[in-house]
Amino acid sequence: MYDRRRETWRRRPLRLTPPLEVQPPVAAQPSQPQPPIAARPQPEPSSEDQFQTGYLNEVGGGGLPKSDSEAVWYYRLSADQGNAKGQYNLGRMYEAGRGGLQKSDTEAVRYYRLAAEQRNAQAQNALGRMYATGHGGLEKSYTNAVRLYRLAADQGNDSAQVAMGDMYEAGRGGLQNSDTEAVRYYRLAADQGCPFAQFELGDMYQGGRGGLPRDLNQAIPLYQSAARNNVDRAKAALKKLGQSW
Repeated sequence: MYDRRRETWRRRPLRLTPPLEVQPPVAAQPSQPQPPIAARPQPEPSSEDQFQTGYLNEVGGGGLPKSDSEAVWYYRLSADQGNAKGQYNLGRMYEAGRGGLQKSDTEAVRYYRLAAEQRNAQAQNALGRMYATGHGGLEKSYTNAVRLYRLAADQGNDSAQVAMGDMYEAGRGGLQNSDTEAVRYYRLAADQGCPFAQFELGDMYQGGRGGLPRDLNQAIPLYQSAARNNVDRAKAALKKLGQSW
């Protein structure tokens, strides 16, 4: 029996699915050659790195030969970037005339001031000393010296603590004479091992001043410690007492 529906189905055209478009392979990009490590840009050394390198050159540490001129070079690089330690140490080199620098208290004061303004205690003490002696073009001023010594002493600088003790003992810079305050500052510095403070505190014990009892058992060990660090006045005091160091 003839089936029209079946015939129609057989004559229906086939729907062909178009083939998928094949993408050509992507050629691998050649990698860019990397420069050797030594040729790559290196970060600029920091002002602290420059200061540390200067210090190692000054003392001959870290495998570097001892060289004041190299120390000055690196201290200046550090100082020019505003590093307070670099500024202080460059001032110190100018004050001593080291590393090929012409000795100049004026330049020393300039760098001490830059560092002192950043609260560097060593620079505050050094600038105070310049005011106390009237060096570096500064007008002699115990008042300014005391102001700077106190700032440094409050940060624990032992040299400034001794200087404050001296100023209280002498009643200078607007301070009222006070052996008690002098003893307080001498003790702060002596406790840090400062030999000059140890002598001064020993002298206070020997004389029974500043609220201290007269006590050679306290004075002699302090003199001996100072004498072993080449404080001549301590050696002289021990000699008078018939003591060795």
